[in-house]
Amino acid sequence: MEVNRYIISPKAINDIRAISGWHEEQSVDLGESFIIELRSKIRRIMKYPEMYKLVNSKVRRYKMRRFPYLVFYTIEQNTLIIRRVRHAKQKLTQTDR
Repeated sequence: MEVNRYIISPKAINDIRAISGWHEEQSVDLGESFIIELRSKIRRIMKYPEMYKLVNSKVRRYKMRRFPYLVFYTIEQNTLIIRRVRHAKQKLTQTDR
């Protein structure tokens, strides 16, 4: 089942801004590289949304390769909803979902 649109939640937008900003502070254009990689991964998730690991009955997780981050998402009414983007060592709490 392929989905045809996506939404990024306000919490995920905050995550992405913080991650991108931190990487940009480490090296020029690294924050932009993170955004480019994330966009690519979102397109992949949209193509194969049910392929990735379930972390509970609704939330799935995609592990990015170049950057150590996990994309947490749900699928609702043929829409991909990006819930959070977290460092692989951070835990997703119940309130994050």
